[in-house]
Amino acid sequence: MLVGRWTPRPGTTAPAIGWPEPPYLQFADDGTWTGADGCNRQKGTWSIDAAGTFKVTFEGVQERFCENFSIGLWLEATQTVEINGDLLTLRDAGKKQLGQLWRAAGSAVPSHT
Repeated sequence: MLVGRWTPRPGTTAPAIGWPEPPYLQFADDGTWTGADGCNRQKGTWSIDAAGTFKVTFEGVQERFCENFSIGLWLEATQTVEINGDLLTLRDAGKKQLGQLWRAAGSAVPSHT
């Protein structure tokens, strides 16, 4: 299940000076998401249709120039998501891997899945 908090692999990104928070994506079961790329906060809605196509909207994106993690760009180009245990792989329309995130500690899969 996609619901939960997803982060870069621990130890693979060093926070840049001035990052207000580490990069993450948080998907809620009500179809909303929030996230941060290290310096910009983002939010919107998400869905996966019967064919497995992932769709996302962006709302209220804060944009500051800084060295950041490409989570927003990955999400914008994502057409399918794959979950293998605690690993989330984001893929574009050609099935090319855009990036991978790991389920954050304490972000357990809900028991109704």
